[in-house]
Amino acid sequence: MIEVLRAPAFATVQDGGRAGERSAGVPPGGALDPLSLRCGNALLGNAHDDAAIEWALTGGTLRFHSEAHAALTGAEVEAQLDGGTIRHGEVTAVSRGGELRIERVQRGRVVYLCVAGGIAVPPVLGGRGTYLPAGFGGFEGRPLRSGDVLPVGVPSGITRAGARLPPDARVVAPAGAGAARAIAVLPGPQSGVLSPAQWDTLLGRGLTVDARSDRTGFRLSGAGLDRVHRTDGRSEPACVGAVQLTPDGTLIVLMPDGPTVGGYPKIAVVATADLPRLAQLGAGERVSLRLVKQDEALAALRDQEALMHRISARRR
Repeated sequence: MIEVLRAPAFATVQDGGRAGERSAGVPPGGALDPLSLRCGNALLGNAHDDAAIEWALTGGTLRFHSEAHAALTGAEVEAQLDGGTIRHGEVTAVSRGGELRIERVQRGRVVYLCVAGGIAVPPVLGGRGTYLPAGFGGFEGRPLRSGDVLPVGVPSGITRAGARLPPDARVVAPAGAGAARAIAVLPGPQSGVLSPAQWDTLLGRGLTVDARSDRTGFRLSGAGLDRVHRTDGRSEPACVGAVQLTPDGTLIVLMPDGPTVGGYPKIAVVATADLPRLAQLGAGERVSLRLVKQDEALAALRDQEALMHRISARRR
């Protein structure tokens, strides 16, 4: 069991998402940065979609009621375990009664506390992730509070303390990387609402992540688009990563808790392999869009799968 001694401003239980519920209006949900979750799970010998704590914004403290192996992935944080430093992306042995204190998020948006065996909250509609808009899943369908006690599953195998993620598993931009991060996108079903000149304008600009960005959608301002031909606004299916163009020229990228349908023109879709990099950008950070072909997007996904195999091999 893991007890929340001091809850951060925002933390929920998240997993690899739930499938097959879109027809009922339930999005896949799951980790905002699924790659970092998978990296932590692979390092610990968990199933790739096991649940972890997705932690954001401020510091907090947890106590482990039994011995465990844990790893922090995703955003880089200042953290201590029983007064000693805990390294990012490394399996750490935690003693019974051990206290993990995260002081602050240094770089990135969300950090994942992954534990061998996963966070064993009951599955709802096939997933353990918290879906806040409907108040179900995770721990009582809500963010974690001080005093909550989370169950931990039985580890599926032997986990080796000290196993580390390879350098290319980094999702968060390194310190000093102030330039706009290029995010790969593919043309969306309404890409034709933009003229070639407008596409050139959009792809040549640096966009800014709006402070109102969250698990539902990331708002990107500064697209510089006007006099765009509008569609009839008829609702149609929407997916995670869909880039919607609003009437005021703001782009909204749908994230895991985003709606399953929408009427705004979907001019593009973020390549699946680049969604984690976008998800880790904080308010005010800069991003640019890079149009790619399907072959390049698929190659990036294959590279990520190869990364998972290498991480699993490192723990042996």
